[in-house]
Amino acid sequence: MKIGFGFFVIMLLAAGVAYLGSSGLIAVKDRVGKADDVNRLVKYILEVRRSEKNYILRQDQQHSDDVLAKLEEMRKQVRETKTKFTQDVNKIQMDDVATAVDDYANSFYEYLDIEVKQKEQEANMVRVARELEKIAIALRQNEKKEYTQLRTQNANEADLDDKLNKADAANRMIKWMLECRQDEKNFILRNDIVSSQQVTKNIKKIINQANDLKNHFTKEENKKMAQQIIVDAESYQKAFLTYNELNNGLNVNLEKMVEAARSVENTCGDARTDQKAKMLNEMNLSINLMLGGTIAIIVLGVFISFAIIRAITVPIDRITVIAKEISSGDLGHEVEIVQKDEIGQLADAFRNMKESMQEQAVVAQKISQGDLNIEVIPKSTKDVLGNALVAMIKNLQEQADVAQKISQGNLNIEVIPKSTKDVLGNALAAMTRNLQEQTGALKEAVNVLSSSTSEIATTVTQLAASVSETATSANETTTTVEEVRQTADLTSKKSKAVSEGAQKAQQISIDGKKATDEAIEGMGRIKIQMTSIAESIVILSEQSQAIGEIIATVDDIAEQANLLSVNASIEAVKAGEMGKGFSVVAQEIKDLAKQSKQGTKRVRAILNEIQRATGKAVMVTEEGSKTVEAGVKQAKQSGGAISTLTTSITEATQAAIQIAASSQQQLVGMDQVGTIMMDIKEACAQNDAGTRQLETAVQNLSELGQKLKQVMEWYKVTA
Repeated sequence: MKIGFGFFVIMLLAAGVAYLGSSGLIAVKDRVGKADDVNRLVKYILEVRRSEKNYILRQDQQHSDDVLAKLEEMRKQVRETKTKFTQDVNKIQMDDVATAVDDYANSFYEYLDIEVKQKEQEANMVRVARELEKIAIALRQNEKKEYTQLRTQNANEADLDDKLNKADAANRMIKWMLECRQDEKNFILRNDIVSSQQVTKNIKKIINQANDLKNHFTKEENKKMAQQIIVDAESYQKAFLTYNELNNGLNVNLEKMVEAARSVENTCGDARTDQKAKMLNEMNLSINLMLGGTIAIIVLGVFISFAIIRAITVPIDRITVIAKEISSGDLGHEVEIVQKDEIGQLADAFRNMKESMQEQAVVAQKISQGDLNIEVIPKSTKDVLGNALVAMIKNLQEQADVAQKISQGNLNIEVIPKSTKDVLGNALAAMTRNLQEQTGALKEAVNVLSSSTSEIATTVTQLAASVSETATSANETTTTVEEVRQTADLTSKKSKAVSEGAQKAQQISIDGKKATDEAIEGMGRIKIQMTSIAESIVILSEQSQAIGEIIATVDDIAEQANLLSVNASIEAVKAGEMGKGFSVVAQEIKDLAKQSKQGTKRVRAILNEIQRATGKAVMVTEEGSKTVEAGVKQAKQSGGAISTLTTSITEATQAAIQIAASSQQQLVGMDQVGTIMMDIKEACAQNDAGTRQLETAVQNLSELGQKLKQVMEWYKVTA
């Protein structure tokens, strides 16, 4: 088991090392997977760049769709790769990659938009160029036609040269336009700056030539055609410049896409380098852990081997020592080895052997102590010591049966020794003969002792009954005194409680008398304040009447002012124009008198309310004064009653104190009586105990005589 346990521990450590190694390999695998994901992103961006180049070169919509599809796959791959990373640095790198992918996509979308616009401008340039060529050809045809007409008409050389020059100018414009178209194609295909400059230069030549022709034409139709050439040339120039600007935008977006792709590649390269470094670190760590674990397994294997060797040899040495001690007869040593292996089984066998020998030793010890009620079961028929012990116990039990019969009073037995060397059998035979001779003489003496003790026991029983009655009476008296003492104690406690309650009631009555006196004084102060309030309200009523008289006077003045204004108005009417100003003054006086009258009405109404409120306040004050007087009387009556109650409570308190003192003295007296009765009770108890002891002694003596008689009768002796 120990070897198996050691092997299990080593295997467990090996499993731990394998776990560490597998964990390292899993971590390396994870790093490799993350590096593969990063490489996949690089692969995606390269495929995007290839599809982008194919689209730019071939203008195939399929390549554009491939670019967009691969960008979407890159976004998904970036999100999946980010979820696999646990460190913030790597997550930030994936965020940077996602940003670069979005920048690339935006630039590509903008590139596609610019291409659409470029195609529109290119179509516009083609349309304008064809119209310009068509008009220039028509203009040249017109000039050739006129030249033919002039020749048929035999015109002068100057007119003919003029027509030829104008036809040549139209040819030059057509030539310049064709050169513009060629330079335009070169610019579109090769992005050649020189071709762009040449287009601009030829357009200017066309415009200048058209202006020159316009100035020299006499026909309105030719002038319109020249003007249309100028308009078309300017439109072509505008479309070409717009196309050139859009081309610059394409170049800018191409640079943005290149920068975004490089950013993705650089960031993915950094992430790949980081994962590679971490992978190398984890590989080194796994290798170190596996090496350390292997060394630990070796060291621990050596330690376990040493421990197993010690665990096997040490118990065997101890068992050897115990076996030597048992062989020398020493059974006191314990076999303390408790194991569940082969050594433990050997220890159990030694332990069982020692226990068996100890059991036989215990049997021999009990036999030596006279204990024959034991059962010895031999281990087998070959158990020599066990069979010998069984035979010895059987012989001893037979001799014990003989002794048992003798102890039961049966002396009518015959003891036959086993042999002349049976010492115990010969002794038992001699003892039996001697007991038979001595028992006969002892029976006669026991009969005399039994009769004497019976008479003494009767007398002592009567004395014990008398002493018991006396003790019972003393006990009942003591119980009665104890009950009286408890009653007195309870009375004393109740008296004391009544005394304390009376003292508290006395104190409360004194406090109540004090509070009543204070209430009487407060009611007096309230009466004085109510009287003062009544006087103030009366004065207020008198002042209100004076205000009423003043208001009446103001009302009279208003009436007179009103009458005065009426008279003034009449006089103003009489005065005519001279009295208009006075009429205005009279009207103002009338308005003022009306306002004064209205104000006096409001003041009178308010004053009436004040007078009514004042009257109510006077009535309430008078009722309050009467109530205060009644309260003062009742408080004085209450004070007298409380004084009388205080006197009564004081007397009751003194009486309760005297009762408590008397109860305490009575309780002391009852304690003394109780003490005396306890002494009497103890004396009676002692007498009763002594009498009972005497009675018990006599009874014991009588019982002893009876027992001796019975014992002598118990022995069976042949008469």
